[in-house]
Amino acid sequence: MLSGWISTKEDTYGAHSDKLMLLRYETLVTDPIAALRAVYDFIDEPYFIGHDPDNIAPCDDMTEFDRRMGTPSLHTVGGAVAPRTRDPLLPPDLFERYAQTEFWADPAFNRPGLRVI
Repeated sequence: MLSGWISTKEDTYGAHSDKLMLLRYETLVTDPIAALRAVYDFIDEPYFIGHDPDNIAPCDDMTEFDRRMGTPSLHTVGGAVAPRTRDPLLPPDLFERYAQTEFWADPAFNRPGLRVI
């Protein structure tokens, strides 16, 4: 987790931060159409009106792949895009330590042009 956070921070403050868009999980699951429109806008492509966040279906069956990798149901998708709650994977002390490190949530810490959706 830490290396991903450090890399994201480096990219956010790097020379090419104008080519980076951070899409927050909360945005994606609470307003998926707005999130998708923001992605299309970011990549300068016309929005595809066929997206249906209420009916997500898998492209391929990954059940056997997930079983062989020892990660059952990792790629299982279906149903509607919606917030899902789960217990944190990190020990409680680490979870609390990093829970307040969302530097992208404070515009004062972001470079001009960085898109946080």
